[in-house]
Amino acid sequence: MAERTEPTGPIAKEGIELFTLGTPNGYKISILLEELKEAYGDKAPKVTYQTIDISKGTQKEEWFIKINPNGRIPAIIDHDRNDFAVFEGASILSYLTKHYDPENKVSFPYESDNHSVAEQWISWQHGGIGPMQGQANHFLRAAPIKIPWGIQRYVGESERLYGILDARLKDRDFVAGPGRGKFSIADISLLGWANVTIPSGIDVPGKFPNVQAWLDRSLARPGVQRGFAVPSPSKNLNHLLPQRFQEDPEAKEKFEETKKLIDDAKKQYNYNIQQIMTYSIKVNEPSLGAFPETAKDKPHHVRKGSKTTSFQNPHPSWHNYTAFQVGAKFVRGHLDGSLKVPNPKTEVVPIRKPEFLPSRFGPESGSSEQQQQLRATWLGHACHYVEFPSGLRVLFDPVLEDRCSPLTFMGPKRYTRTACLIADLPFLDAVVISHSHYDHLSLPTVREIQRRFPGAHFFVGLGLRRWFVDSGVENVTEMDWWEDVDLKVKLGEGDGSKGEGEGEGQATITATISCLPAQHMSSRYGFDQNLTLWCSWAVKSTGTSQPQQTQQRGGVTSPSPQQQPRPVTKSVYFGGDTGYRAVPQLPATADDHGEEYAHLPTNPDFRAIGELRGPFDLGLIPIGAYAPRYLMSHMHADPFDAVDIFRDTRCTRAVAIHWGTWALTTEPVTEPPGLLREALRRRGIEEEGVFDVCDIGETLRPVNKSNIVVRKIIPERRSQPADNMPIPNFKPSSGADDAQAQAQAQAQVQRPEQQQQQHEGRATGAGANTGAGVTREKTAEELEADRLYEEAMEDEYAKRDGGS
Repeated sequence: MAERTEPTGPIAKEGIELFTLGTPNGYKISILLEELKEAYGDKAPKVTYQTIDISKGTQKEEWFIKINPNGRIPAIIDHDRNDFAVFEGASILSYLTKHYDPENKVSFPYESDNHSVAEQWISWQHGGIGPMQGQANHFLRAAPIKIPWGIQRYVGESERLYGILDARLKDRDFVAGPGRGKFSIADISLLGWANVTIPSGIDVPGKFPNVQAWLDRSLARPGVQRGFAVPSPSKNLNHLLPQRFQEDPEAKEKFEETKKLIDDAKKQYNYNIQQIMTYSIKVNEPSLGAFPETAKDKPHHVRKGSKTTSFQNPHPSWHNYTAFQVGAKFVRGHLDGSLKVPNPKTEVVPIRKPEFLPSRFGPESGSSEQQQQLRATWLGHACHYVEFPSGLRVLFDPVLEDRCSPLTFMGPKRYTRTACLIADLPFLDAVVISHSHYDHLSLPTVREIQRRFPGAHFFVGLGLRRWFVDSGVENVTEMDWWEDVDLKVKLGEGDGSKGEGEGEGQATITATISCLPAQHMSSRYGFDQNLTLWCSWAVKSTGTSQPQQTQQRGGVTSPSPQQQPRPVTKSVYFGGDTGYRAVPQLPATADDHGEEYAHLPTNPDFRAIGELRGPFDLGLIPIGAYAPRYLMSHMHADPFDAVDIFRDTRCTRAVAIHWGTWALTTEPVTEPPGLLREALRRRGIEEEGVFDVCDIGETLRPVNKSNIVVRKIIPERRSQPADNMPIPNFKPSSGADDAQAQAQAQAQVQRPEQQQQQHEGRATGAGANTGAGVTREKTAEELEADRLYEEAMEDEYAKRDGGS
């Protein structure tokens, strides 16, 4: 071995010249070169080592950039092969074994499967262990500010990866090779990182015994020992730390401080490695559930021969506008001033900090009554986080970016902040996507979900899985309308699956996820019109209620006979993004929900959903982005349509979505809640506690909307910007009895003939609906009140619009 020297440029004339430092990536090349020397003796290439002091920036000097344009170590020059330079660890490993390991002492024949296996684990190290552990080390030791989120994120992800390696080594001596394996470049690629895990906050000896045994086995090899001494042994190598701590008590004290920092960060974000390593999700193949006879031939499929090429809306309730036509009309209207999208200057929707349950089950998830409740938290636009009593956690249409656009500097921009980040969610099992538009599907959010919750499963419409796979996400199931899948979630250890102190095995959560029709369209970049399917969804999950304990004689507590555990099933309908009927271009004073337009076709699929899949405990139903009606009604429900969808689908309760986040169309941004209240009143439904509006970040509660501006449906006036409108004051009410409301609604589930009566008598007056499913005649007093209310609204408009 030539003498190690300070770098001034290449100095050797023969053999391999290695430019390196005592780092995880540097060690892998020095170990390989020493192993080749062990294997081939004098036939191994002569080696010259040069130390590159990265703290002085030597790797950025002009002479080194000629060797590695990226300015990183390690790099080599092979002086025996025309001074050929190689950079990047994986490439150097491949190059050296190709040219200097003819007998495959530490590699495998190129054509063998073992060669491919070794390559896989080398790539896994470069794409996983290296970046994650490197960031863990940065946030722990180099970052000027200690950020708990960054610490637990990267230490946690590193632990997850070492858990994978630990499982690989369970019945093996080495990573690749037949039988129990053979020592090879697959091991060498990992050794440098595995031997500095303790300073990076990863307790390999305590948590990953198979990794530690493999590490001890590898460190017993003379070539490995010499490789770790090039250019000199690092003081942070795991196997040298005991001696270092003995000689330097301050180093040990600092290490203990770092360990506490990690423990506090993990506690703050509910991180549990055992939870991650034992958590799993299984999804069966989609199968056709109950469906109407009209869907038998799948009329929403556009076929060429027997092959589906795209999708369509099959009912007369759809306008056959293309996205380009709608876009062109908006551009033209913007230029001539006839269509103007509002631009709110302030946040017009209150934002709360979400209060998610910290535990799936047990005391931390609330009282026995609370554990039986469905909790739905609105995170803006169509995004909802739903906590089922069974322990299931579902996220619908998550988009948490500032803009819903393919461009970060252009496109609709939030006028209300996000209520939380993906990192703030305590658990996540399923992510449901309605369609491919940017306000419902976001690549950065999807990737963050994949990083934070790698076990979470995505459910999408037909054709959309390819987008996910191309984006690096493969835990995706795509489905057609009326199809169901069964979801089984095996909870991880420490996931609160049995409550504190109870543990007879791991709990399993079960659910049925159903893909259902919607009336919309799809596209990401303009030339992919309707190539993927748009959907609404239903999720149903059953859990067991936990009875509260009652005091008995002798101090013994036990549940009363009336409080024995019993199944609790909850169901959610997610409308996503949908229209209900197509409205033609009408005069400015026309009310398209009046009797004159009651003949307009509505989408019958929602009624079929209610009859075949309902009733639902909760509906998440869109109410915004509906103006001008002649352009948007076929694809976006307004509040009146939303109430009809609510009735058709037989939802007991509903929460408004698809408003309050981005100004996508021309109605004033504060208008939809007021129109919803008017629609409920005109349909004879209670204005509070049935179909509600929430603050962003608020968990489902009945709200008092008495002071929200209520406006009559006049499309042209409604399309005016309303930045000067009063900010609605959403105040929580004292609450309502959810159980009583549910029982009342279930008792009122309508028969098909009652539904038909409702659709034939849509306006106020005779036949108006009084609730979720029964009809009655309005009294003379109520009709007179309606008339006076309409006159008051006309007067309000006259004053607000200057008498125009």
